[in-house]
Amino acid sequence: MNGISITAWVIFWANIVATLSVAATSRFQSRPKVEPTHWAGIRVGATMKSSEAWRAAHPAAFRWSRLDVIGVCGAVLICLLLLPARWLVLAECVVFACCIVSLGLNTWHAVKAAEKVLSWDYEHLRGRGRNEKM
Repeated sequence: MNGISITAWVIFWANIVATLSVAATSRFQSRPKVEPTHWAGIRVGATMKSSEAWRAAHPAAFRWSRLDVIGVCGAVLICLLLLPARWLVLAECVVFACCIVSLGLNTWHAVKAAEKVLSWDYEHLRGRGRNEKM
């Protein structure tokens, strides 16, 4: 491991910490009785509208986070072990960019799950309102 720059180590740990923290947050926020929080989780408009949307978004995010952990952490470890020092920073930057894109897609998938729950609630309530008037 001699010859590995401090930059390579920083990017290495950033890859691992970012991926694991997102996966852990998604896992803890997908528990059955958890309420929306202002500290952790996917805090976008669709997920903050209701507790049901929050609960639907985080299990959807966790499904993909598990793949992120395996893929990103595995790629970073392989880069660290196999690549020469001069290519290591570049390879880890590419893996970090892939990590960010993957987390963005993960968030998009979670928001779609939350929107699906919100649209179902809206349709369900609208349909129930019609039945009560008849």
